[in-house]
Amino acid sequence: MGSCDLLHLPLGECITTFNLKDAVCNHGFSMMTLNSWIPSTKTLQRPLGHANSTTSVMVSISQPPNSSSILIQVHDIQNTL
Repeated sequence: MGSCDLLHLPLGECITTFNLKDAVCNHGFSMMTLNSWIPSTKTLQRPLGHANSTTSVMVSISQPPNSSSILIQVHDIQNTL
């Protein structure tokens, strides 16, 4: 396994109202093809590919308790050919 990048996406004025678990589970994102909801960590994982490329990256999206940000973790690039 190699490196991964971490992006903090501030919730701003939505800090008191946004809930990632509710958004993912109530709107069906957890059941869409290639998406994976991990209940124990409340994390959404899915591969993201570039339209003009044969590579993809695995992305994990989570909302840690008492955090003012959504965390987006971009894992290693994978060759899809």
